[in-house]
Amino acid sequence: MALRSTSARCQFLVALVMFAGCSSGPTMPPTFPVSGTVTLDGKPLADGSIVFDTIDGKATPAGGGVKDGKFEFKSSPGEKIVRINSAKQTDAVDEYGSKISVELVGPEFNRKTTLKTTVKQGENKDLKFEVRGPSGM
Repeated sequence: MALRSTSARCQFLVALVMFAGCSSGPTMPPTFPVSGTVTLDGKPLADGSIVFDTIDGKATPAGGGVKDGKFEFKSSPGEKIVRINSAKQTDAVDEYGSKISVELVGPEFNRKTTLKTTVKQGENKDLKFEVRGPSGM
């Protein structure tokens, strides 16, 4: 009798796992193509990154690389906070012997960003972001 109830329990657990695996779960929001340009002090940003974050911070950010001033990636629709970064390695090293990098983009465009944009359904082409280097550079 114990064998039969163990077998029945195993079958129940297998069915439960299969059922749980078949559930659709939460759906991801749709994404739409975004592309455009980033200039740093009036020139195309040579190499960097751009991130679109939701205003409420509840959804996953979207982003991509910036190369020769151009970027292209997909993002969910809605109003976004934009963060742009670009770092350059210096000849200086830290206490561990690793080269030190300096941020080329001012904090008002990344850590303390003031940039915003709205991603609409469909294509979002020709977005333009003009950023400056940090004060004192």
